[in-house]
Amino acid sequence: KFRLATFNVTTLRPAGYLEMLDAELLRHRIDICALQESRLADSGRVDLANYVVFFNGLPATAPAAAGVGFAVRRNLVDFVGKFERITACPERITTLCLGSRPVPLALVSCYAPTDAASETEKDLFYAALSQTVSSLNTRGPVFVLGDFNAQCGVERCSAVGAFGSLVGSMNDNCHRFLDFAELNHLRVGGSFFARPDKARWSHYSINSQGTAREIDHILYRARHHICDNVRALPHSCLASTEHRIVVADVRCNLGPRAKRVGSLFT
Repeated sequence: KFRLATFNVTTLRPAGYLEMLDAELLRHRIDICALQESRLADSGRVDLANYVVFFNGLPATAPAAAGVGFAVRRNLVDFVGKFERITACPERITTLCLGSRPVPLALVSCYAPTDAASETEKDLFYAALSQTVSSLNTRGPVFVLGDFNAQCGVERCSAVGAFGSLVGSMNDNCHRFLDFAELNHLRVGGSFFARPDKARWSHYSINSQGTAREIDHILYRARHHICDNVRALPHSCLASTEHRIVVADVRCNLGPRAKRVGSLFT
């Protein structure tokens, strides 16, 4: 069993923020964490004391924005088979292949446009995300982790369990999010587990009168029942973010090592 997570860090550019992230993930015993809004430029990796951060972002000449990636615990780095930059949305979508038995485990980290973004930007993002997920090796488990800027609501559908949540009314992002999940046969993980509110809300907006929302999600293929729990953790020590870490405890055996892992894409 190992622990997956997703975390919108808002930025990792200031001095010391990567080190604080390293300590925070270790404190919560997280093995692999999908990252959003790192604002790190270009592509690369950063080796920290306990984790290795793989990242994709905008060119260094562009304004610092978005950026996605993964933080992988150092003892698991040898299991990483492929870290993929998605050309259509390199600053919003990235993938990681992890060696697991009997088939590879595919992870997607994503950062969706806000509801205020243009229709064109939203269309581009969800088209690229759907194409990415549909192109993944279908033999093994697939997890899509990220900040979707959308709540799953209480509207029951194949993607949402009995414990979905909603603050306010369903907006365009909510409908796009659920359409994507249903189309790709994914479950919104948190909606299938009963949780107190303190373990449900992943975002507390200071500028919106302290509104609490569940907009960071862990999705997984419906046919793979390998999640024991999905919940938000107490607030992070990173001063830059209003988001909380969302974790899932996953039943999966790691191995063989990366050199024997098949391609992430079919």
